[in-house]
Amino acid sequence: LLKSEEEWGPFLASLSLPLPVTFRINRGLHAPEVVERCLQQAHEILYASGGTLPFDAGEWVMPAKRIAWADGWQLGVNRVQLKRGSSEYMKALREWLGLWGT
Repeated sequence: LLKSEEEWGPFLASLSLPLPVTFRINRGLHAPEVVERCLQQAHEILYASGGTLPFDAGEWVMPAKRIAWADGWQLGVNRVQLKRGSSEYMKALREWLGLWGT
C-alpha cells in the first residue's frame, strides 16, 4: 500500500480530513423539462469560472468538479463548510441544493 514508513503519517492524516460534498443528477427521476430547468438554475454555480470562488470574508474555495462517469459533481467544500459559508455564492449553492436535492 505505501512505499515507505515515512508515508504512514501523511496517509493517516489524510484519512481524518472531511470529504467534499458530492451529488449526482438523476435525469430519470423527473421529466426532461424539469431536469433542464434544474440545470439552467445551477449553471452559474456548477460551471463557475475562475480559480477559486468566494466562501466567506477573505476565504476562497475551489469550484465544483464534474464527475462525468456518474453524472455528478464534487463541490469544493465539505458539509460543515457548506453550512457555514456566508458569501453570495455559498448562499446560492445552499438554496439550489435545498430546492433540487432529494
